[in-house]
Amino acid sequence: MEKSNIINIASKLIDIPKGFELVHYKLVNHDDTPVYWLRFIKEGEKDRLGIEHFSITIDLESEKLMGIMWLDKNLDSDSYITEDGAKDVAIKFLKKNAPDLYESIEIRWIRPTRKKPENPPHDEGFALKDKTIITGMRVKMWANDTQKYSWVIVSEQGKVISFERDIVWNSEMHCRTTECFLHDKWLEEQSKDITNGFGASKN
Repeated sequence: MEKSNIINIASKLIDIPKGFELVHYKLVNHDDTPVYWLRFIKEGEKDRLGIEHFSITIDLESEKLMGIMWLDKNLDSDSYITEDGAKDVAIKFLKKNAPDLYESIEIRWIRPTRKKPENPPHDEGFALKDKTIITGMRVKMWANDTQKYSWVIVSEQGKVISFERDIVWNSEMHCRTTECFLHDKWLEEQSKDITNGFGASKN
């Protein structure tokens, strides 16, 4: 699919932060669902993993937003939004950006992610290469129709820094089995056919 068409669809599903430019887009898998993964970085930044970025995954067949990750130092804080505040932001986000999910979810718990986690991976913050760790309040949800997990993580300023849906969790292994294309730590661990191109000149 043409780059311009993908950006147009993405822009209909989510507001792309100003000052970010698209540097990668690729068809990947979210379990058994083909999705497009788009990665935006701040204009003028060198393209590499471990930096501020705005990344999204989209099911183009249904034009459904599958996930976002917005890591921006402007959203870093040593304090948290309240649990009720995070719940309100999460519900409003789902109503607007994932209405089908909103109809079926139940909230399981609301807890902060931490710069020094106490119960990883549930409360791990998002670490950048420069040692910045961005945290927020996680609203974890269960979708009754799909029997899968979803969550929204809200910054102290009330911005959604992470949204992921339709996540399969392996309780015995204490980890997810669904791919993690929004997470730079996971991307670094994958084969070069995924991460090839990082650090190359932007097209």
